[in-house]
Amino acid sequence: MSLSKQIGFIGVSLAGGKTEKTACAYLEFFPDQKRLFLSELNSKILFDEGLGSDDKLLDWLATKTLATQVVFDVPLTLPSCLNCKCDNSLGPQFCKREDVQWMKNKLIEKRQRPFRPLTSYTQRPVDYYLSEFNGEKFEVGHALGSNLAPLTARAIYLKKRIQIKVQEMNPKVVCYALGKIWGVSNLYTPFLYTHGGEEARKNFLNSWIDKSHLFIYKQDYKLLIESVHAFNSLLGAYMGYYSVHFEMQLKPKYFLKDSAWSLLPKLHLNE
Repeated sequence: MSLSKQIGFIGVSLAGGKTEKTACAYLEFFPDQKRLFLSELNSKILFDEGLGSDDKLLDWLATKTLATQVVFDVPLTLPSCLNCKCDNSLGPQFCKREDVQWMKNKLIEKRQRPFRPLTSYTQRPVDYYLSEFNGEKFEVGHALGSNLAPLTARAIYLKKRIQIKVQEMNPKVVCYALGKIWGVSNLYTPFLYTHGGEEARKNFLNSWIDKSHLFIYKQDYKLLIESVHAFNSLLGAYMGYYSVHFEMQLKPKYFLKDSAWSLLPKLHLNE
């Protein structure tokens, strides 16, 4: 990809298709000035009787002709066991996929009580990987768990209709990784998504602006602090930019080629 011309990156923080909480951010990068510019922040995808929220979102995306990729904050793939053609009639504990075996072994290692069996038809290996990233504990929902399943279904539906590259990221884990890189991890990141997290988002955003030369209008700055969906949409757009310019965490070797992966800034890990 040529980095000599202005390019754009889109982030989408997805909510239910029957709500108006989905947020979108459009980030532009100007290579000559080495500046990032949040040119548009749409905190609510409104719909009406004539056009549903999916069509409204797709129409908005289509106007961003300089965008090279879209990054969602929810899963974009189904668990591999739903598409696997192997004989899995005996259950996931007998599956021979290397990444499914890895998940099973991780559950055994944890010795969690009460024991929770592996449900590889709701959980992807990447979900499990992110939940224990760098030895920390993160609440990462299953792609087809009760909370994420409707959003995963919607994201997969939308992905098929988007003409440019589409990727996913997990906001909590990404913020943790960026915080580590920027040296603010223990100060703000544990509180970004807690009740009353506005102060943490404000402090994190200030560090973000300082470290990345990011320009944000005052009205958008205020909205990013107040709205988690707006904050996540900018984070998605930024991860699109980051993935082009900086080193990213690679998929582990024990993940199969068709295993889903999530955008994540590179940390030096002992795996």
